[in-house]
Amino acid sequence: MVAAFGAVFTLYKLPQSLARYFVKFVLSFKYRVEVDGLENIPNDKGVLLLGNHISYLDWAILQISYPKQIRFVMEKNIYKKWYWKWFLDLFKVIPISKVSSKNALLQVSQALNDGHTVVLFPEGCLSRNGQINPFLKGYELAIANTKNTVIVPFYLHGLWESRFSLAANKVQNEAGKISVRFGKALNSATKTQELEAKVLDLSLDTWEQNISNYKSISHTWLRRIKFEKGFFIADSTGANLSNSKFLSEVLMMRIWLGKNLKNQRHIGLILPSSVTGAMANMALFTLGKVVINLNYTDNLALNIALEKADISTIISSRKFVQKLMDKGFEISHLLSSKNIIYLEDIRPFANKIRTFSYFLRAKLYPLWLLKLLFICKQNINDTAVISFSSGDKSPNGILLSHKNIIGNIKQIKQMLNPTDADVLIGSLPIFHSFGLTVCTLMPQLEGISVIYPDPADAFGIGKLVAKHQGTILLATATFLRLYAENKKCQPLMFSTLNKVIAGAEKLPAEVREMFKQKFGLDIFAGYGVTETSPGASCNVPDQLIPQFWKLQLGNQIGTVGRALAGTKIIIADPDTLKPLPLGAEGLILISGVQVMSGYLQDRQKTQQSLTTIDNRRFYITGDKGKISPAGFISIIDKS
Repeated sequence: MVAAFGAVFTLYKLPQSLARYFVKFVLSFKYRVEVDGLENIPNDKGVLLLGNHISYLDWAILQISYPKQIRFVMEKNIYKKWYWKWFLDLFKVIPISKVSSKNALLQVSQALNDGHTVVLFPEGCLSRNGQINPFLKGYELAIANTKNTVIVPFYLHGLWESRFSLAANKVQNEAGKISVRFGKALNSATKTQELEAKVLDLSLDTWEQNISNYKSISHTWLRRIKFEKGFFIADSTGANLSNSKFLSEVLMMRIWLGKNLKNQRHIGLILPSSVTGAMANMALFTLGKVVINLNYTDNLALNIALEKADISTIISSRKFVQKLMDKGFEISHLLSSKNIIYLEDIRPFANKIRTFSYFLRAKLYPLWLLKLLFICKQNINDTAVISFSSGDKSPNGILLSHKNIIGNIKQIKQMLNPTDADVLIGSLPIFHSFGLTVCTLMPQLEGISVIYPDPADAFGIGKLVAKHQGTILLATATFLRLYAENKKCQPLMFSTLNKVIAGAEKLPAEVREMFKQKFGLDIFAGYGVTETSPGASCNVPDQLIPQFWKLQLGNQIGTVGRALAGTKIIIADPDTLKPLPLGAEGLILISGVQVMSGYLQDRQKTQQSLTTIDNRRFYITGDKGKISPAGFISIIDKS
C-alpha cells in the first residue's frame, strides 16, 4: 500500500517524468540518440537553450537528452488544440503568439529567474529546406531582464531525415541516428549574429563526427545499391540498368580489373559520363584503388597528372578514344606510353553464364557476404580521389578522402531534398569534381536514379529528359545557354524538370533570363571548388510558411546561395586572414567535412592554402566575395 501510494503521489507531482520515460522508450525502437556537451550546462542558473528547429520531434529529443525538466515555448495555435493541451501542460509549455508575444516573453523571463531551463527556437518556425535559417531577435527581449541566466546553444542532427520533418520522402527514409550537441554557455547579452555563429560551429563538429562513422565509398555504395528499389541508371547509348543489374555488372568488372591491376594503387581513367564510366569508377573503389579521372581536354593537366600521380595504367574505351581523336584531342601519344586497359576487352570474360551467375550473387547473397567477398577494407580518412585542377600553369593534384566525398554527398543531398520519383540528369564530365561527386557517385550512394547524356548534344539531352522523366538538371551556364539557344529543344521536353542547378562557373543574368523565358524554369546558382569536393553553397527554392503566409527564403538572384549544411563560409581580410563583419568584401574561406586533405606531393602549397581559425581548418579559395545578413554569398571576383 505504501508503494502504491508513493507511485500515485509521484505521478501526480512529476507527471512529466513518466511522459519523458514513455517517449524515450517509444523512440528507442526507431532512433538512436547520441548526446554531447552536457558538461557545458550549469546546474545553478537559469538556462535558455537556443538552436535549430528541424522537425516536430525536436522537443522530445531535447527533453530525453537533457537531465532536467525543460519548459518549451510553443506556437499558441498548436498549444490550444484540445488533444495536445493536456499533454503539453504536463511539461508546463509556454504558448506564444506572433500577434501578441509580450505575456509569453514575461513568462520566459520569470522561468529563467526561477532557475528553470527554457527552450526557444530562434528561427521562429520549422525549417523547410534543412538549413539553419536566420535567427530572430525575440529571445533577446525574453532574457534582457533576467539575472543569473546563461544561453546554451545546441544543434540537432539527423531529424531532417525523420518522418517528423518537412523533408521529401527520399530523405526521410534515412532516419536512424540522431545527434544532440550542446555548446559552451554564453553570456545572456549574446546577440543573434554571434549566436548563429556558435550554432553553426556546433553543426560542423556534429557533421564531422557523424561522417567519421562511415567506412568507405564502396561500403556505403553496397549498403544502398543492394536494396534500392526503383533505382535505374541510363545513358545516351541506350543502356538502362536496374540496381541489381548495375550491382552485378560492377562486381564482375571488379573481378576482371583486379586480375589486371594487381598491386597498382593510382589508376587513371579516360571515360565519358556514362553507365560504363560509373561502373568503372565504382569497381576501382571496391578494389581499394585511388581513382584519377583524367582531364582529356587539357594536355598540360593530363601530362602533369600522369607524372605527379605516377600513373602507369589507364582505363579507357577504344570507341571513346576514337571519338576524342575525331574531335581533335591529341591523346594518342600519351596512351601509347602507358598500359591501357580497354573496357571492350571484358567481353570474352563477361560471357552469358558468368553474367547470369553474378546477377544471382547480387540478388541472393546477403549483404555481409558481398562485403566480405567484394569490398576491400579502407579507412574513412584514406585518399579516394585525386583530382587535377585545369587552367593553371602547374595544375595541382587535389587529395580528396572518402570522408570528404561522402560528407559532401550527404550535404548536397540535403540541399537537393530529392523524392523517390526524382531522376537526376548528370550532364557534367566525369573528370570534373562536380561531375564525379554529384553526377556519378551521389546517385549510386543515395539511390537516386540518373541518366547520362552527351552534355554538348542539346537535342539529345532534351530527348533523354522527356524519355526518362528527368526532374533535376545539373549543368554549367555554358551548357544551359546551349540548350536555350537550340531550336530543336522544345519547352515540353523539359516540362518534368523541377530543379535546374548551375555550378562550376558564373551564371550570367542573360542565361538565366533566356532559360526562364524558353522553358519557364528558374536556375539556382551554386558555388564550390575542387578543394571542397566540390560543393560549398547553393540557392534552393523559396518555401511558403502557411501559418504566417510568409516565405522562408532559399534563393537570392545574383548570389550563389547560402552555405550547405555542415559548412561554414567566412569573409577574411586578404592580408591578415582575420574574419570580417557581414557585408564586408574580402577573401572567401570555407570550412567543413568536405575540405580536402591537401595537395599531392606539395606540402608548401597545402600549408599556403589551408589555415586554422578558432581551431577549425579553412580552405583559402582565393575568390573574393561578401555575405549578406541573411547568409547569402556573392562572388565579387574569381581567382
